[in-house]
Amino acid sequence: MDLLVYKLEPSNTFKKVVIARIPVEKSPMQHAFAMSEKYAIIFDHPVYVEPSVFSILFRNSQLKDMIKNNVNGTTSIHVVRLSDGHVTTLDTK
Repeated sequence: MDLLVYKLEPSNTFKKVVIARIPVEKSPMQHAFAMSEKYAIIFDHPVYVEPSVFSILFRNSQLKDMIKNNVNGTTSIHVVRLSDGHVTTLDTK
């Protein structure tokens, strides 16, 4: 699974152009990121979403039931250079 950093085409804001792909083991619960003119900062913390097969098939689960927390996990901070997609990852171990 990858986290994607993309930009929208000015001439067609429905078209996404991928700038960077950040491999992750699980889908982190993303609700915020930071951005400047040159960089995007993505936080990959040990709180993630893990839908069950049952919830996908029958759609009877709530989001709160799919949120998991790895209490022994660490947060990774991904710094993406927007000009070329280069990713630097910092681990908070």
